[in-house]
Amino acid sequence: MSILHSLNLPPTTYQRLREVVLLQIDLLLYASLTPKGNIGLETCATYLDEYSGTFAGRGKVIADWYFASNASLRNTLLTDFATAFQQKKVSKQVQKFRTDWFERIRKEIDMLLEHDNSGQIIVQSFFVEEKKIQACKKQDAPKWQQRASEFFLYFYKMYAGGDAKLPEEIFSDPKAQPFGRQELLDLFINENKGLEICAICDQARYYTEGQKKKYSILDHYFPKEAYPHFSCHPYNLIPICHTCNSSIKGTKDPLHDEKGKPRPLQKRSLPYRHNLTAQVYLEVSPGVDDQLINIGPLRAKYNVNAEDPALQQAIELLKEIYQLPDLWSKDNQSIRIHDILFRRMRHFLDNGRVLQHGTQVDTEIYNILRYLLYYLAYEDQRRDPFGFALTWMLASYLKEKDVPKSATWRGLRDEINSWFGQSLEKSQERDRRVDDLLNILLQEAKN
Repeated sequence: MSILHSLNLPPTTYQRLREVVLLQIDLLLYASLTPKGNIGLETCATYLDEYSGTFAGRGKVIADWYFASNASLRNTLLTDFATAFQQKKVSKQVQKFRTDWFERIRKEIDMLLEHDNSGQIIVQSFFVEEKKIQACKKQDAPKWQQRASEFFLYFYKMYAGGDAKLPEEIFSDPKAQPFGRQELLDLFINENKGLEICAICDQARYYTEGQKKKYSILDHYFPKEAYPHFSCHPYNLIPICHTCNSSIKGTKDPLHDEKGKPRPLQKRSLPYRHNLTAQVYLEVSPGVDDQLINIGPLRAKYNVNAEDPALQQAIELLKEIYQLPDLWSKDNQSIRIHDILFRRMRHFLDNGRVLQHGTQVDTEIYNILRYLLYYLAYEDQRRDPFGFALTWMLASYLKEKDVPKSATWRGLRDEINSWFGQSLEKSQERDRRVDDLLNILLQEAKN
């Protein structure tokens, strides 16, 4: 919900990536428990069959793929982790810390996989010093944690961030096909039909199509460098536009506030979990005369509990992480949106030609623009740029209709009337010229 438009997570994507992240942690556990000299196809297959409930019965197939002769980098990453993990004997306290670390990482993965939207998600630092038992930067973390991070990120770079595909044999679904970035994008687009623009900024198209491929930026809602165990997590990958991913969000971490203090997150405030646009509206103050239009904050709708902590957090995160709705009011952006709205109104009113000039013009304008408001809200949102902002901008004008002596409504009416007058003059000129042409033929017929 901490993004503007609701998104649906494709069931197949959930199933495939769920198995990927669970396989990752199982492989690391296997490497931590197996003497580094014994790491290989046979011991891995045995471990998965005997100790991994998720992959029992498929150990050999998965091990055959993982330790294939053409996968030297993949093999090296696991061996390097085992080497760092088993480098020297450690105290019982450190052994307990490592056991607890693995349990916590697995618990965090499972917590984010749960479909249950109630409660909070609490995620701690991936990198933790062994002696002081406190969060640290990657470069200060134990070597085995650094290697574990590289192992997690490898899967993303190869299979979700690159062109390689995971083979169908490693998945439990007998109907599975090879799975990679293109399959992920195809499934997302198909599951979110009607979404043509970025679900965050409501401005740019979030994907493009080539002859054979679709292209999009995959945003890690929880930054992959800070939380590598979420780098392939189905609930952590969101196709969005390049600007939102790189220029606006960057490496901002939703799990820490602007002061760097850790914060738990309401599950319902996370992407794929709820529909924010169904619960909020955009506060807009229309411009009057020379005053510029003012785009304000997001507000809870009258029939929504404004004190809902998940809703409050979603609004807060959208503002903090993606700078919305502030971006719509910066750098003349509000003027741009306002101009788009007036072009839409002008086209919808056919430059005033659909109006009957007379005493009921106010009512006519109001009723026609009500139709436009419907199309903006229920046909154009998620498809056209700024659909959400345009909806509430037009609504803010229409609500002024019944306000006594409203300068805002008077200004809108006068502007539309000016279109009518200009259009009428042009229409009369066009009619005169057409009549001239027809008269030529009529005169010829008479002769």
